[in-house]
Amino acid sequence: MSGKTDWILHLDAITSAENHFAVLAMELPTLDPLGRAVWPFLADDVHRAYRKLARFCHPDKIACLDDDEEKEKAERAHVALEKAKLCLADELKRGAYVRQYLKEHPVDTQGFVDGEDAVATAEVLREQHEKDRRGRDEMREREAKAMATQVAGEMERKRKAAELARLEKQRKLNASDSDDSDEER
Repeated sequence: MSGKTDWILHLDAITSAENHFAVLAMELPTLDPLGRAVWPFLADDVHRAYRKLARFCHPDKIACLDDDEEKEKAERAHVALEKAKLCLADELKRGAYVRQYLKEHPVDTQGFVDGEDAVATAEVLREQHEKDRRGRDEMREREAKAMATQVAGEMERKRKAAELARLEKQRKLNASDSDDSDEER
């Protein structure tokens, strides 16, 4: 496949996209088990996807296109990319857009819970989260104690080595003093 064909395919995909997620070639949002909108991408992910696709339609990059129709398509694609990036990179706009998208495009919620079951499920999830948090806290505490013991042992080893070096130095000093006093006699 030639380089120009790649450009045209990318331009066609961007200009024919139905939503901002498709424009940026990113996954669609979903619902969690409690029916809340979930789209696990951040602004950095959006900017990365934008930069990856912008090279195919950025005004500075389309000089290689010969046909005016292709240039026009590239400009439309660039506008669509900019619009998608501005919407999905902004946290407030992104949340509203994701919720609106899920209202207009219902996803399969089979197996999800409603009403009282949702409250019970949320409580179970909260309890599991609390149990996990306590487990992490206990593990961190054990690791901190082990590290403190290791540091204390290392400090004691260094203290003993310094004491031995001091005693050795003093022994040599005493030995040289006794040699000096023997020579004076």
